Amino acid sequence: MKRNLKEICEVRSGYTMRQGIDQYEPGEIKVIHARHLADINNTTLPSIDKLSSDHYITDGDILLSAKGSFAAIVFSKSIGKAIATSSIMILRPKDKSISSEYIATYLNSSTGQSNLQQISSGAYIKTLTKSELENLEIPILSPHAQEVLVKLSKNITDQKNINNKKYEVHQKLLNSIINEVNKEKI
Repeated sequence: MKRNLKEICEVRSGYTMRQGIDQYEPGEIKVIHARHLADINNTTLPSIDKLSSDHYITDGDILLSAKGSFAAIVFSKSIGKAIATSSIMILRPKDKSISSEYIATYLNSSTGQSNLQQISSGAYIKTLTKSELENLEIPILSPHAQEVLVKLSKNITDQKNINNKKYEVHQKLLNSIINEVNKEKI
């Protein structure tokens, strides 16, 4: 069974900053731009001082880049008080039987990315509109199947990260050996 995203999530655009971030007083409210989604836990986020709590994102919200590459992450309250800028769509699940992690996993999958590309507009920089995104169909699985799929996706990502680290170590070893060979007089 498939359902439109608007049936399972509240869909809204992030906050439109009226001026550059440097024009705001630094403070405790983190500001998340689309470029931060790739590695949000290892990024120093800019912050501002005051903003209505209506704009805060909450634990479990899905942040989806609305321009360029359409990366999706699940926001964690461990980041603290935060807002997302207008380059991000915020998806807040309505139905507790559909997990945020599952929706983000689906959106990041090759099928999800293909579907997002199909509904995007723009010749050079692809952009998602709220109305098109709300009508995107998401396959609905049982809670158990969602959990299995999310765990599988996390496992694949972990394996990829381990292999990348192994590659880096092997590359450093090779470069070190070549440097030692180069120092020897032949």
